[in-house]
Parts: sequence; structure tokens; C-alpha cells
Amino acid sequence: MKNNYNKIAWFYDLLKYIVYGKQIDLAEKHFISTIPENAKVLIIGGGSGSILPYFKAKTEITFIDQSDRMIQKARTRITNAKIEFIIGNETSIPSIQFDYIITNFFLDLFDESQLRRIIKTLSDLHVEFWINTDFTLQYNPSFIHKALEKVMYLFFKITTNIEASQLLNFEFHLNEFKLQKIDSKLFYNKFIETSCWQRKK
Repeated sequence: MKNNYNKIAWFYDLLKYIVYGKQIDLAEKHFISTIPENAKVLIIGGGSGSILPYFKAKTEITFIDQSDRMIQKARTRITNAKIEFIIGNETSIPSIQFDYIITNFFLDLFDESQLRRIIKTLSDLHVEFWINTDFTLQYNPSFIHKALEKVMYLFFKITTNIEASQLLNFEFHLNEFKLQKIDSKLFYNKFIETSCWQRKK
């Protein structure tokens, strides 16, 4: 199965800490405090669920990931939010009107054609706000960052059968589907960006 993290679920959190310290966690949780307590949130490609403890108590979360082992890890997170866990992908999204979509290090799994398909599928949900966190070479395409990109994609090709082979311009594709960036913050010497998007009226 493509883009499946079962093989590395047991050491994924340790791996990201060894390579990036707390920078990934800081980026992923940056906008969580801005989400209203009673919001309905779709998290797709949620991984080990490290952001779950940061949500407010009455938040309703639909948490989707293709890896059942990642879902198992996410279920162990201590949180007061109401969470429905689903093992699946974008075809598994229930018919709920969400207020927020969160894609953390999810869009980087796909090649260009698949990325467009995924963004269109999520855009068709007509959700007001979309929070995306991912790696980027847009702001600091240094030798070190390009080398990290190549090593990461080689590693994940081998371990997770990832579809993508390089970082794409997520901002360009999100703009294409009538979304506009309203806020963002950079981390890890501008190699990680978290951004909040809103549907254009």
C-alpha cells in the first residue's frame, strides 16, 4: 500500500525529534489555540496524533490516517476533545460539515497529479478554514535543506512506499482552488511552514 507508515509507526516520533527537535511539534500546534472550542475539525493524515492534546475540550475531531498502527498510537494521547478515529484516506471522510481541515505533513506524500486530486477532494468539502503544515523550499532553498529533502524522500520511498519524490509548491495548488493564505509562520530556519487558509468569498 502506498503512503503507509505502519513499518515506522513505532519510532516515528523519536525519528522526527532526533532530526528536527521540537520544531515539527511547535509548527503543528501553532494555530490550534485559534480554533474555537465547539469547532468540528477534520484531521487527515494525522499520524501519531501528537497535536491532539492541544485541542479544547468541546472540539469535535474526525481523525483519519491510513496506518492502523499510527491510529493505535494516536488513541493513547490524553485529550479532552471528542475524537472519532478512522483508518482510511480521503475517501473515508464522513458526511459532516467541518469548520476546519488540518493537513500536517500530508500533502508532501503525493506527486503533482495526486496532489491536485487530493486538494480538490478536500476543497469540495467547502470548509471555511484549512491549516496546513509542511516542509518548504520556497523561502530558504539552501544546500542543507535540499539535501534533507532528498534524504527524506529516499527514506520514505523505502519505508512507506511514498508516492512523491520531491517537495511541490503547495501554496500554488491551494491558491488554485479558491483558498487564500491569511496567516503563516516559519520554523527550522524557514524549512517548515505552518499556514492558515480561508475560502475566498
